[in-house]
This record gives sequence, structure tokens and C-alpha cells, in this order.
Amino acid sequence: MPTPLRRFDQRSVRRVCVGIAVVNAGVHLAINWWEPPAETRKRRIRDIASRVTQAAMVPLIAQSWARWPERELRGRRSAPTVSALAWSTIGDIAPALVPKKYAFPVLLASFVPAQWSWSVAFAPHRKGSAFHPSTIAWPAPLVATTATSAVAGALLCYRAGRLAPAVAVYITSLVTQALFASGAGPVGAAGGALFVLSDALIGVRSFAADVRVPKSDVLVMATYMSAIALLTYAVEMAAHREDEQP
Repeated sequence: MPTPLRRFDQRSVRRVCVGIAVVNAGVHLAINWWEPPAETRKRRIRDIASRVTQAAMVPLIAQSWARWPERELRGRRSAPTVSALAWSTIGDIAPALVPKKYAFPVLLASFVPAQWSWSVAFAPHRKGSAFHPSTIAWPAPLVATTATSAVAGALLCYRAGRLAPAVAVYITSLVTQALFASGAGPVGAAGGALFVLSDALIGVRSFAADVRVPKSDVLVMATYMSAIALLTYAVEMAAHREDEQP
């Protein structure tokens, strides 16, 4: 058991890590709000800064989570959470390193295992999730999430062409993660829902060129960063609630 002084030190370091993560997120959103003309020096500088801050985003959130006191309470949740954060980091970096035509498939290939990992991390709480009939509001969360995702998924798959099977697998993985996350309480449910919203915006941007979403880059990254932070926090809080039960 950590001493009070040691626990204080951990919390101080964690606050610093959280502060750095918040600043990085703010800088990233501000950079993406700025839209200089294409093929200009300012645009190239903006794109480089955006990639750097995006690459640092999940590792900074992970570092904040790693500094949380009483980490031993996480138990079997640790490995899948680390896996989810690692695959998300790969998904943030890898698409920019391949030719543009391969970027979206690489994005899918990175985030499918990330969604599976989140599902495993929240699996211990499945009895309180939207999957389970004992949930107070059941079946509203299950029906709402599944129906919305099914409609959006059908439209995206219709436009995805040869990528339709991969998109279908990803949507299934994403919805499963969101439903499992609902078992960790409102924070987990919000994180899962924001992940669905973020990826829906990416799908619209990728396959529905006729639909114009203002400041889509900002909306995608704001919802994505919030989702990662909330899911990570939900894992931690769920572990602590479980430890407090008699």
C-alpha cells in the first residue's frame, strides 16, 4: 500500500501529465480550426503540427492513466486498456505514413483491435451494460445505439464499395465496445457514444463527399479525444467501485 507521501507525489505527477495532455489537445484543436489555403507553406506547417500533436495525444492520456494511484486495483483490466491505447496510437500515426489510398484501410486495421480491447476491458461490467436485461433503462440504450449505428452503417457500407465488409466489421466492433462501456456507468456510456459519433463523422467525410460538415476535423478530434479520456477514466473508476464493494 503506498504511503500518504508517495500517494501525494503520484497525484502531483498525474496532475502535471493531465495538464500537458489538456494543453496538447487544445493546441491540436486550435491548429485544426485554422484552415490556410491548400498547397501553401502555412498549410504544410499546420499539417505537420497537427500530426505531431495528434501522435502525442493518446500517449499523454495513457501517461496520465499510468500515474493513477492504487494501480493494483485494475487487475485484469490493465492489459486490454494498454492494448486499446496502443492500437489507438498506431491508428493516429500509421495512416499518415502510407499513400493516401491506403490510409483508410490502415485506419480500420488499427482501430478494430482497439475496439476489441476496450470491449475486453469493460467485459467485467457487462451485467450492468445495455446488453443485460437488468439494466434500469434497458432496452432503450441497446435499441438506440444499435438502431442508430445500423442505419449509419448501412449507408456507409453502401458507399464504401470494396471496403464495405471491412467497414461492417469495424462498425460491429465499435457498437459492441460502446454497449460494453455502458456497463461502467454514465462516464463509460458517454465515452462509447462519443467514439461512435467521432467515427460516424469520419465515415461521412470519407464516403459521403456530397455532405459538408463544417469544421469536421475539429469535431472528429474533439469527440475522439473526449472518448479516449472518458473510457480510460471509466476503467479506473469501475475498478475502484468494485474494490469498495464488500
